[in-house]
Amino acid sequence: MQPVGAVRLLPSGEVYRQIFEDQVRLVRSLDKVRNKTRFSIKNERLALVRDSEIPTDARLLPCYQQKRVERTPYSDSTEKPPSYREATTFQKAWKSVDVNAAEEVGSLPDSIAPEETRSNILERLSERQRGRHDEAVTSMYHELACIGREMEPLVLECGKFLLTKLMESDRKIELLFRKMEVDITLEGFSIEGLEELWNIIHQESLTRRKWIREMDESLRKVEWSRADKITDVLRKYTVMLEEISFFLSADVYRFMNDEAMMINRALLANQRAIAKLFFNLMKSEMKTELAHRWKWEDRVKDWKLIQKNYVVRNFSDLLPPTHTKAETNEWYRSLVNLNKSIDAHNAQCMMKIRIQYEMVQQKCLAEVELCKNNLLNLNVCTKNEAEEIVNSDLLPLTEKLKSQFEEELEHMDRDFEELAKWNEQNCRDLYSYFQEAMGLWDVHQLKLSKQEGKLQKKLDECRWKQNNLIQMMEANLDIILNKMRRASSKEKLKKYLENALSSLDDIKARYETCNKILMDKVMAYPEAILRELISYSISISQYFNVKEIFKQNLQGKIDFAFRDEDNTSTVQTGIFACVFFNLYFFGL
Repeated sequence: MQPVGAVRLLPSGEVYRQIFEDQVRLVRSLDKVRNKTRFSIKNERLALVRDSEIPTDARLLPCYQQKRVERTPYSDSTEKPPSYREATTFQKAWKSVDVNAAEEVGSLPDSIAPEETRSNILERLSERQRGRHDEAVTSMYHELACIGREMEPLVLECGKFLLTKLMESDRKIELLFRKMEVDITLEGFSIEGLEELWNIIHQESLTRRKWIREMDESLRKVEWSRADKITDVLRKYTVMLEEISFFLSADVYRFMNDEAMMINRALLANQRAIAKLFFNLMKSEMKTELAHRWKWEDRVKDWKLIQKNYVVRNFSDLLPPTHTKAETNEWYRSLVNLNKSIDAHNAQCMMKIRIQYEMVQQKCLAEVELCKNNLLNLNVCTKNEAEEIVNSDLLPLTEKLKSQFEEELEHMDRDFEELAKWNEQNCRDLYSYFQEAMGLWDVHQLKLSKQEGKLQKKLDECRWKQNNLIQMMEANLDIILNKMRRASSKEKLKKYLENALSSLDDIKARYETCNKILMDKVMAYPEAILRELISYSISISQYFNVKEIFKQNLQGKIDFAFRDEDNTSTVQTGIFACVFFNLYFFGL
């Protein structure tokens, strides 16, 4: 028997099973002791009965036994007589139950050897519980998988719906940009129209952001629904596994807690993915809106450039000719070639008209012959009479029509020849006119260049003198600074410092004087240019044979001087010419 306080280490899962097996072995040992006691009492009773039934002479011992009994003295340790054994046996049989129980317990062996054959009831119960437990866990995983399959279409539906809307929005924005993609259509826009177009694009971008937020909210609701359903499943199977009792409640809660932790990780990963998707979509949308803004601003810049070029082009139409003589000669040659092509076209038209006249003449002669045949077929007159009618009545008409056609064609030929000569002379006059006007402009440009050259020469001379003087003054300042560095007393340093400051003041004053001189020369330049412009305006007015209706002084003031009504056309022409040229000069 193991000593009190001895400790045996058993596996955690075998504690209750070991207790149960020990109890079974104890019960079996007690049954064996009880059966053994009963069997001994029964044998003793049977022996007493048989001894009493045997005759006296038959119960005599053998000789050697009887001699031994006689020689052995009687004592308590020796076997008692049958009558005494019978009394003792019956006395034991009538003992109380408690005494028997105490003797039975005392008769138990000190150590019970475990039997090799063990009952498999616990194994069967454990296997049954294991099966139910595994089935419940499998069912739980199946329901969790069903939840995932149920939620997946909802997530895909949100994504497809958003993608469809974004594609439609992209097509709409692309159509809006196509309206301003071509410069010809862009030129027709106004700045208000461009602003309105951008407002539509910006509103579309805000709508796209709203769709993204709605998708994010829908996905979050789907995840909340998934979490609620998973919670219900875990709670249901926690109760079920506790009822199965394959594991202890603590183990069941630990198992479900581990499963819940893994599921929570997956749910958190889903939420992070949704948040990242929302962030990426909003980032992409902002980049797209920024790209649209840049694209719109580029088109606005193009629109401004188109409008600027349009204004400059319209203004350039009012300017004097700026073409070279070579370009003017090329233009004159192209104009001469155009006149030649017009003359050739007129000749072709005359040929076609002549052919049509001849066809009409032939048709008239055919009608005359038809009339003659009709007269003969109707027997109205004889052949000689028919000939006479044709020669006297019909042929004069055809001859008159022919002479009329020839006269018209000759008149048309003469008109075309005169028109060609007139066009050629006009082109020559226009060419000469342009050359003389360009000569006036060249003279004006030459005078302006001379004025600019004079100004540049004066400025260069002034700068050269200024640079020489300043270099001398800076050299003097360097000498003073060197003496200051070599000075050994405070008084000398103070003296050199005063000299240096005085030299700096002289340099500053010299710069200011030179600057004033330069400004005076530059401010005199506009007056010289204005004189040249007035001179050019007078020469242009004289060349175009128009009268000046205004005079402009050197201060830029214009005095209008209208003429009488007889010279209205001349005054109007003068207004046009003067505005035509002076608008450019005074507007620069």
